[in-house]
Amino acid sequence: MGVSAWIGRGFTLPWVVRLPLVAAVLIFAAAVGTTQTAVGWMFGRQADQTLGLASAVLDTAAAAVQPYVALESPALMQAALARLLAAAPGLDVRTITVLRPDGSVQAEAGAPERPPPGLTGQPGRFLFDADGDGAWLARSLSGTEPVTGWIAVHVDLATLYGEQRSLRAAMAGLDLLLSACGALLGYLLVKRMLRPVVALTGRIEAAQRGLPELVPDRELPPPGTEFGRLLRGFNRMVVAAQEREHLAAQLAEQDKAAVLGRLAATVAHEVRNPLGGLINTVDTLKSFGDDPTVRAQSLSLLERGLVSIGEVVRAVLDTYRAPPQGRTLGADDFADLRLLTEPEATRRRVALDWSVDVPERLPVDAVQTRQIVLNLLLNACAATPPGGRVRFTAGVDEGALRMAIADEGPGLPEPVAGRLTAPTAAASEPGNRFGIAVVVRLVETLNGRVSVRSSPGAGTEIALTLPFATEEATP
Repeated sequence: MGVSAWIGRGFTLPWVVRLPLVAAVLIFAAAVGTTQTAVGWMFGRQADQTLGLASAVLDTAAAAVQPYVALESPALMQAALARLLAAAPGLDVRTITVLRPDGSVQAEAGAPERPPPGLTGQPGRFLFDADGDGAWLARSLSGTEPVTGWIAVHVDLATLYGEQRSLRAAMAGLDLLLSACGALLGYLLVKRMLRPVVALTGRIEAAQRGLPELVPDRELPPPGTEFGRLLRGFNRMVVAAQEREHLAAQLAEQDKAAVLGRLAATVAHEVRNPLGGLINTVDTLKSFGDDPTVRAQSLSLLERGLVSIGEVVRAVLDTYRAPPQGRTLGADDFADLRLLTEPEATRRRVALDWSVDVPERLPVDAVQTRQIVLNLLLNACAATPPGGRVRFTAGVDEGALRMAIADEGPGLPEPVAGRLTAPTAAASEPGNRFGIAVVVRLVETLNGRVSVRSSPGAGTEIALTLPFATEEATP
């Protein structure tokens, strides 16, 4: 598995946590790596200095014993080497040895040690002991060919290596501490820099559950920064969304008030006419109540008037009061719709053509369908001039209820027609809703379709198709 795939599958933390962690790890790794590289370079320089000191000792020793080599006097050479051994600066020299051209010892000072084989084969370079605590270094006495002999020095490196190990341990501890502090500081700084992203993410998640909220001023970065411009742009978008929501609520209330006004006029007309007759009947009973014939006729008129008022009230309630459980549509619902529409048509002097051919029950929601049709019928009556006609047809075809409302008005404005035929995906909300916006929501809730044919001066026809909730209608 590749590193990127491992990271993708292994890391489940959000980016606002992951990014500071990555920054902290990179800071820690860079600090540790830089320090260790510097320590290694320093130790390398120290090794070069040790080699330089050892080479200086060899040069001095070669110059000191060179006169005695020609005399072949080992005693004088050994005395010179002893004096040099005691005065070797900055080095812990164990042995200084003069070797013949064949590698045998001619004179030495210090600890009696035999030079390792192959020492003369790599002059000018350290040949380390097996335990690593010492090293041999050799050069020719003459420095030119032919070689008249060799001078070798054995340097003790145990103290130097011990100091290096102590220094490396101390540097590693200090390095880890400082790197950890730097990583923590980097984590906190990057996390602080990402605060605007966290704030924006939280507001976007909140917007998914409802209307988005503004980012408070105390959480806004300076205006000139990228995040400052981003969050202030988000706040402007939130303000615009809130204004649109407020405007939509106002328009819905205006639609509701307009339809309620027309509905109130309809109810008043249907109730006021029977009430006038009922009042006359009561007056008749007061004056001629003793006559059995008059009393019987008056009581019959009272009963019919009260039944008529009750029918109007029931039809209104059935249209605008949702029952506890969904009720299927029936032929009686269309009779109620005609009852509620005819007074408005009469008041506006508009003829109402009614053609309904449906079974007794249809698997379509009754309350929502009544609201859709009544809204469109009242709008059609309002749009049709006096003397015009409003036509309503309803029938069943291919597992769906098909209805059409046609008027002889000036035509439906293009924006309104667009809203009817291209509704947005908005969920149905509880409560009474009125106007075109409500028709759109209710049709979408019933999975229906709307088509509009309209032209200026030629009227408008709105066709509705509401699919059945089951395969076929219940007769």
